[in-house]
Amino acid sequence: MRFTKEENEFLERRSTENLIEIYRKELLRIVRGENCFELLPRSVRRRLRNYGILKKFGSKYEVTTKGKKMLR
Repeated sequence: MRFTKEENEFLERRSTENLIEIYRKELLRIVRGENCFELLPRSVRRRLRNYGILKKFGSKYEVTTKGKKMLR
């Protein structure tokens, strides 16, 4: 089954929103400065980076501006 461009965009946006909702508490703790490695599994960190929610900053991860907007 093939989806239209609009359907793909919708599905990707919903997937991102769902991931943020599932890990909302952990993401808010990261915003406050806690260690990402203790809060999120590697696969989740990778997916959040691919979606542009997390970014690597030196040896740490931080929530991006896009991620902070979606957490509101």
